[in-house]
Amino acid sequence: MLVTEVGIAQLPAVSFQQLKRDIDLFSSSYNALAEDQNGFIWFGSYAGGGLYRYDGYTMRSFLPEPGNLSTSVASTRILEVYVGEDGMVYVGTNFGFSIIDPITGVLESINNKYELEPHGDMGITRCFLDDTIHNVLWIGTNYGLARMNTQASRGWNFLPPMRQKLSR
Repeated sequence: MLVTEVGIAQLPAVSFQQLKRDIDLFSSSYNALAEDQNGFIWFGSYAGGGLYRYDGYTMRSFLPEPGNLSTSVASTRILEVYVGEDGMVYVGTNFGFSIIDPITGVLESINNKYELEPHGDMGITRCFLDDTIHNVLWIGTNYGLARMNTQASRGWNFLPPMRQKLSR
């Protein structure tokens, strides 16, 4: 007589935690979401909720500090959250962009709405893209395309707009 046992593995129960608006969060709508290399979830809202980092247990919010604009998040209106190849978190807002080191928590804001003229819409930073071959981070703004050296200097500049006639 041959007896066989079939074991059925059970998966652990799934657990959800609901974050509540006006208690945990400042907005009910979030459009920017990314996970960094440490497993932190970063998310932001264009509705004015600011930037958040969730580690699976606790929530940390990042809001602009009027007295410290260069070392706090650029705006409460978040358009994009991007984790670069260098591990930094890049946050596009309607008042420029911020760079956050997720390990140290050091934050630097490039508030290009106030640093450049002639048009206020150029401060709106919409997207980021890494060029790892040339160590350049491409930054899409309402003013145009900018590039930033992702090495130690972190210098950035806008590319001149193309003034080219279309041929028929």
